[in-house]
Amino acid sequence: MLTFEAAPAVPIDYARLAALSHEEIRLAVAASYVSPRVDPRDPVGRQGLVASFNNIPADDIADWRTRMYVIWFCYLFENFFFLSMPLYALEELILEFRAPTVIDYEGNRLATDYAGAGGSEPISDPERQRQHQWLRPHYDKALSLLHSWQSDQV
Repeated sequence: MLTFEAAPAVPIDYARLAALSHEEIRLAVAASYVSPRVDPRDPVGRQGLVASFNNIPADDIADWRTRMYVIWFCYLFENFFFLSMPLYALEELILEFRAPTVIDYEGNRLATDYAGAGGSEPISDPERQRQHQWLRPHYDKALSLLHSWQSDQV
């Protein structure tokens, strides 16, 4: 079981959670992925799922866990400058969901760059800015996937 130290839960009122059904949000709350009160600047220190997921369909956007991964990535990206350890938060997300490739692009793998990359070390403001820009195409792809999913559900 992963203990989250850097990745805050997604707030229950986060607009991108609209890509999940009420039942899926209930599952995400039960897993501590979503919480009623979240401040991305606060310390985290919470447990993930017991034994995590055994069989995550890594690239199946129809599976709520893949959508949760994409949603959570968006939340971390949008709050990147507020997180005390943004690289570590990404590493925790990748490890919890076992490195899906769904928002990777053109050979750029998030897991390759962020899992085990020493993300618990502080980073300078210029480095934070550089990392944020590098993550932008992943974020754009995540937004596109969520938009397509929601459009297909109407």
